[in-house]
Amino acid sequence: MKIEHIIFDLDNTLYSSTENMDKGISRRMLECVKEFFNISMEEAITLRHNNIQFFSTTLEWLRNSGMTDVEWFFKKVHPENEADELSEDKNLRPFLESIEIPKKVVFHDGTFDFIIPSRRRQAAAHRAASARCSP
Repeated sequence: MKIEHIIFDLDNTLYSSTENMDKGISRRMLECVKEFFNISMEEAITLRHNNIQFFSTTLEWLRNSGMTDVEWFFKKVHPENEADELSEDKNLRPFLESIEIPKKVVFHDGTFDFIIPSRRRQAAAHRAASARCSP
């Protein structure tokens, strides 16, 4: 079997969970919990901790709890400037280029607007990626 495509997940795969982006995602998810339930941050931390064990993701838990605006959640958790939280990895681009598979895709679980940005944001994202994945 010939492999023609490979998909990488951006957060916690190409970039470590110790990166600021992962911390930012966690903080923003807790802010969503806080806003959705209209509670303090301390209460949101405790509530999520007590309930997440029964669900695969925070989003699944919130949806099960009555949240219907998934776009709101994704826009809060994955803002346009999220890539700014990543530090430069000079080895990433050479590593990806060394993989001899014709099609490589980097997946990110943000909103469609985040994944397929406008031309202006796309240019900014390209500059950010180039800076972070220096050759």
